[in-house]
Amino acid sequence: MSDEETSRDAIAKQQTVPSPAEVTQIIQIVEGWVSCRLTWRSLVDATALQMGKRFSRQGLRRQARIQLAFAMRRAALECASLNDEVP
Repeated sequence: MSDEETSRDAIAKQQTVPSPAEVTQIIQIVEGWVSCRLTWRSLVDATALQMGKRFSRQGLRRQARIQLAFAMRRAALECASLNDEVP
C-alpha cells in the first residue's frame, strides 16, 4: 500500500458519520467532560481515544444532538469557572 493510499484511508476514516449509537456515546463523553476547556478539536481527540474511531469536527458538529450537548456542557463549564473566580 502506498503512502497516498494510506493517507486517503485515514481521511476517509476520519470523515465517518457517527451512527445513532455512536452519537449517544459521544454525547456521554461530552456530558462527562470535566476539563475547563471543551473545544471541537478536544472532543474529536477524546472520541478517537475512547471510541477508537476518529470523526471530523465537521461531522460531529453536523449532528444536532451532539451540537446541543456540546453547547450546553460548554456553557455549564464556563459558568462553573466564573463561579470559581468570584471571591
